Amino acid sequence: MVRDSDGDGVPDSGDNCPMVANDNQADQDNDGSGDACDRDIDGDGLPNDSDNCRIQANPGQEDQDGDGTGDTCDNDIDGDDIANDVDNCPLVANPDQADLDGDGIGDACDDELTCAPGEFFEPIAESHATVDSDDGGLLSCIGCSVSDEENVIDANLGNAARMAIPLGLLGDGVSIRVDDTNTVYTGNHRVGFIVQNPSSLLDLTLLNSITLTALLDNSAVASASGGSLLSLSLLAGSDRRLVTLDTAGDFDAVRLRLGGLAGLLNQLDVYAACVAQLD
Repeated sequence: MVRDSDGDGVPDSGDNCPMVANDNQADQDNDGSGDACDRDIDGDGLPNDSDNCRIQANPGQEDQDGDGTGDTCDNDIDGDDIANDVDNCPLVANPDQADLDGDGIGDACDDELTCAPGEFFEPIAESHATVDSDDGGLLSCIGCSVSDEENVIDANLGNAARMAIPLGLLGDGVSIRVDDTNTVYTGNHRVGFIVQNPSSLLDLTLLNSITLTALLDNSAVASASGGSLLSLSLLAGSDRRLVTLDTAGDFDAVRLRLGGLAGLLNQLDVYAACVAQLD
């Protein structure tokens, strides 16, 4: 007599789950124990009841978006409601799928944006640019400084101007302005500066002390500061950021103003002014 203890139509002698019905003999990890009775279906060393990916091995239990579904079996790893197979940043949330330079890599995870002639962002530099700075004046910003401002327009991303405001000093701060002497930009543009905090990463606190202004004939046509600025990754392996604002008005100059921070020495290295046409 052929015994079939679980009544699944598979004799006990050849049943990979003789006591639990498993009529299709599924065995995800091929360990000889069928899925219906295997306490570790995917064979990653974690019991099913505490495994965030029961049917796909995820021994490190990585869960990028913290939704309780492990990355190896999560169709939306970064939790931005865009499926992995069509997401231009599958590991970093980029819900609007913004991709400024059109390279197929979303802005949220693109660390290869560049500012160079012929690239999406181009520098306002040397032969058609002038640079000026304002250290705030003796009375309004004692100890404030802007050094080596000419580095901002020399097209050499290896050097920078440095803006500095003493510890805890508040007020208008210091500024760097770059004028394009050949061009009035018309239409929709994104314009700003490559910057780096010499002390640490460019965080939201420091970003809140930055104001960008686009100007035409010395009059402001667009301005943004803090969280209204777009801060983009730039140059793989570095801590530099491209901080920009959008403008639909004509402009021929852009200014970066750095304000003071309570209780902090505020410094910013400025490498170049960059502009990109958006339409």
